Amino acid sequence: MKKTLSIFLLLCSYQLFFSQITQRDSLLLRLDDTIKDTLINSSLQVFVDPDNRLTIDSIQNPSFAYRFERLSDSFEIKDPFHVLWVRLEVYNTSDRAQEWVVWDLIKSNFLDAWISDPDSGWVHKKSGDYVAGRERSLNRYHLVAFDFTLNAGQRRTIYIKKREINHKAPRLKLRLLQKHLWEIIDMEEAIVAISSFVAILLIMFMYSLMVFFGTWERMYLYYSLYTLSIALFIMVASGPHQLKFNPIFNEYMLLISLCGLSIFYFQFGRRFLNLHTLSPRWDSILSKYIILRLIVISAQLVYLAITFNTAHGIMIELSFFLVDAVLSILLFVPLIRSKSTLAWFFIAGSAVVFVFGLTYLAISILVVEEDPNFIFFFLAIIIEILIFSLGLGYRMKRMERDKLQAKEAELQAKEELIEEQRKINSAFGRFVPDKFLSALGYKGILDVQLGDAIEKEVTVFFSDIRAYTTLAEQMTPQENFRFLNAYLGRVGPIIDQHGGFVNQYYGDGIMALFMDSPEHAVKTGIQIQQTLRVYNQERKLKNRLPIRMGIGIHSGPLMMGVIGDTLRMEAGVVSDTVNTASRMEGLTKYYGASILISESSLRKIENPRQFNFRYLGLVQVKGRISPMRIYEFFDGETEVLIDLRLKTQEAFESGITYYYQQQFAAAAEAFTHVLRTNPTDTTAQHYLHTATQLIVEGLPEGWTGVEMMMSK
Repeated sequence: MKKTLSIFLLLCSYQLFFSQITQRDSLLLRLDDTIKDTLINSSLQVFVDPDNRLTIDSIQNPSFAYRFERLSDSFEIKDPFHVLWVRLEVYNTSDRAQEWVVWDLIKSNFLDAWISDPDSGWVHKKSGDYVAGRERSLNRYHLVAFDFTLNAGQRRTIYIKKREINHKAPRLKLRLLQKHLWEIIDMEEAIVAISSFVAILLIMFMYSLMVFFGTWERMYLYYSLYTLSIALFIMVASGPHQLKFNPIFNEYMLLISLCGLSIFYFQFGRRFLNLHTLSPRWDSILSKYIILRLIVISAQLVYLAITFNTAHGIMIELSFFLVDAVLSILLFVPLIRSKSTLAWFFIAGSAVVFVFGLTYLAISILVVEEDPNFIFFFLAIIIEILIFSLGLGYRMKRMERDKLQAKEAELQAKEELIEEQRKINSAFGRFVPDKFLSALGYKGILDVQLGDAIEKEVTVFFSDIRAYTTLAEQMTPQENFRFLNAYLGRVGPIIDQHGGFVNQYYGDGIMALFMDSPEHAVKTGIQIQQTLRVYNQERKLKNRLPIRMGIGIHSGPLMMGVIGDTLRMEAGVVSDTVNTASRMEGLTKYYGASILISESSLRKIENPRQFNFRYLGLVQVKGRISPMRIYEFFDGETEVLIDLRLKTQEAFESGITYYYQQQFAAAAEAFTHVLRTNPTDTTAQHYLHTATQLIVEGLPEGWTGVEMMMSK
């Protein structure tokens, strides 16, 4: 039984061994002259090492070979800490040796390859993103690959170990190509990189040029030409990757670009730094140096056109570059002392080229025998352009800020001027009211001309303090002045509130004009009387005499205009209407009334019954030919007095009617009735006295009942 079991296991082992050999032969990658470039995933065998413990000695042991499995489309590693081993069998079926490159299209952090060698056993090669360049099989900073050689008819086994440390699970996509194709691809990528960089510089050139045409700031013109010079220099001087032109044209462009780098660098710096202000001495030095460079480059181009010898021109330009560096470093001294932010942008951008340039030379001379990658050169230019661009942005922002501040200062000055003019207009408006100017059709005091006048239908409002002379005698001139301002300060705003304006002050008297309905003038008079009562209460607390005032209102046509002479003008009104209104105010003392208005004003009030008033009779004032009817409005009186007026109004109006019908006895009886209710009614007392006198003395010849007021 044991013998049978042993035989069975032996047969299984042989079967498994031969099946592995069959599988390996089926995955063998046969290479010949027809194969140039191919993906090789289908020829790969893989094994996952979860603990990263296997070595090349253990993995290539024949007893371990069966553990590799063919790579399938569904193969996937999910754990980023696993290590992937790959086995590749290659066989050169051609009759000559071939050099090949295995290219990891999905870059590894670490990639180790062991290639079987009949002489040395295994050849170990390294690559990967995290592997130092000097340790790589193929030193291409941006690619992961290794190379190997196959002699004619030679068969080799390659083990590849892929390891990641960036928390990504390893994946496989390998490309096999002949080494000369690899070098071409690498060259193409370098050309693409250089062309892309040149394209970026040309875009910056166009952008800066457009900014120049938009702002006409020559700083942007020099900056655009500086970037163009860099692009041109890279195109004609990028070593084995340069874009090829006609040889002579190429040399011309090389000299021009070298000179352009120097000239436009310094021209840009002069404008960018405002060097003529910051350091006039250095601005003069650089301007003369630029002229010298132009003279030298012109001579070089002529010499090149005659001799076709570029050696001297290149040496001269390189010598000038040393001068450029020395001048720039010397220029840094006054720039640092200036403590200008723009100076630091310029210093940083310039210094980075010097630092990277020295690094580039050091690597070229001390580290490697051949030219290093252009990454240092490109990086220096990119950083310089970036710093200069940031400096331009900062300068533009500062210029915009300065312009904004200047504009704000200008606007502030304009606003201050406007405010000053407003104050002046406001001050003039206190002497010549805006409403007066508007009535004349003017927008401001500056439009007023001597003799300008217009006829208007207006309501004239006159007011005056009763017994002002008595009040003034009890005050000093200073107290008198303060009293008038306090009084007028309460009255003036009320006039303005109801649409009128004060045309003139006569000491304690006021003449105001109302361009609309007399109703506004009446409401003004009523509110003034009410305000005076409150003011009198304040005066009473200070042991001062109360104020009483009379108000006369009359409507009619008048001339409004500017009167005076060329040296002294004022806004004035001329009309019989003004005189009549003044006489109406004088009648308030005669009749003991607070507010009197003429019949012409009453007729213009749309709804007179909204007020409490009574008819006082016919009066002929001085200056008028015909008599006029006058009315007393008493809504401004105290509530007690208003109530007494209303209670006696019917009897009072009957007495007035009897009086003008020459029924003096009936009139006397009516006025007596009024005085029984309201003994303080001055007008009733006046008519009672007159009616009684006419009863006793008889009616004079031509009597009409019109009160003749010939005094002012």
